[in-house]
Amino acid sequence: MPASRFHVSSVMVKDVITVPGTMRLGEVADLMLEKGIGSVPIVDDNGMIGIVSKADFTPLANGIIFDKISVKEVMSKEVVAVSSSDRLIHARRQMLDYKVGRVPVIDDDELIGIITSKDLMRAFINFRKNVPEKHQKSQIKEILVEDVMSSNPSSVSKEMSISDVSKIMVETGYNGLPVVENGDVVGIITQTDILRLIAKLES
Repeated sequence: MPASRFHVSSVMVKDVITVPGTMRLGEVADLMLEKGIGSVPIVDDNGMIGIVSKADFTPLANGIIFDKISVKEVMSKEVVAVSSSDRLIHARRQMLDYKVGRVPVIDDDELIGIITSKDLMRAFINFRKNVPEKHQKSQIKEILVEDVMSSNPSSVSKEMSISDVSKIMVETGYNGLPVVENGDVVGIITQTDILRLIAKLES
């Protein structure tokens, strides 16, 4: 069915996890990690008063403690990647199967781009708008990663401090950054990794 036939109620999460404004920061981080959620509404007796997300934790990874922690201590070493010639539907399947929001694009062992869930969303929306419904099933398979990816992506080194990574994420709005050493992608660091670090330190 085309998305235009759905209402928000068809796809929304009904059993919403909420927390009180008095909950400790570390407990909120632990809850988000345990439930695999990116944000949580804050409520009091009068209802919802705000919301906190992974992005709100990122600026907190700043200061002396985080200056002393390097990327290699926090990054995810298992990298899910695609090539520029892969079909877009393959990249989407990788993200779904491995529950990641972004995948580096690597050709001949060189990082040439990155593709995120937002890139996928925009691509599929444009596709549905511009391709007649009767042709969509066949033509969707013709879209390649290189048609959608962001080229020349920002990256970080293993030795960079978490404070510096936090600043980059805040300034650019990027949720994750590939970790590159001698031209090779050796890991990826995301807001989830920083959230996990903060939860560990708070505990």
